[in-house]
Amino acid sequence: MQYRFRATTRRGGSTFGAITMSPSELPTWVLGRFRARFRDLVVCAGAGPVPPGRDEDSVAEIGPSPETGRRGWWAESPEGN
Repeated sequence: MQYRFRATTRRGGSTFGAITMSPSELPTWVLGRFRARFRDLVVCAGAGPVPPGRDEDSVAEIGPSPETGRRGWWAESPEGN
């Protein structure tokens, strides 16, 4: 499946692109960026503009929690995993 992403690295640089992987690999890919201390990451599924727009539905994110303000991550995983 194809995914598009935009992110801010730990040093404040912007990065974006497209990547193809299976849906079951997405959580591991996002966790790797979380451990690399990315400040934020938004991943959208399917073809479309790169970087994805701010109004698009995401399937994974890294960023501050609205409740606590602490940095965290989440990613959708396929059914049955």
